[in-house]
Amino acid sequence: MNAKVVSVIDALVSNGSKWKSSRQAIRTSFLETILITSFLFATLLIIIPYQYKNGNPVPTVIFNGIPSTAFHGFVVSLLYAFTGSLIALLIHDNTSCSFLAKFCESLAMVSMTSALSLLFWAMFTLIF
Repeated sequence: MNAKVVSVIDALVSNGSKWKSSRQAIRTSFLETILITSFLFATLLIIIPYQYKNGNPVPTVIFNGIPSTAFHGFVVSLLYAFTGSLIALLIHDNTSCSFLAKFCESLAMVSMTSALSLLFWAMFTLIF
């Protein structure tokens, strides 16, 4: 009877670890998506044409007609999203998630949301 209880407990523990590993894989792929997306946006910002407003370069394609601070907020948000996702992926630990990893993951998600909202706002302003 003791062997049966041990096998049931072992099955529960292994199922829990499978659930944790699948959840961890989803979080890792989400952080990798943020990392790649922010890198692509930053790379595209190097290529597109600029004009200078008040001595600050602003892309003429999307951020034309809005204050230059919106563009600079977009760049800073991309920077925080890239840095937060990179740090969270580098200190990723399978056994336990540290406070710093969770903080960097949250920072990456909030910053990417902010960058995308600024980008959509600029596109909306450009269209209408």
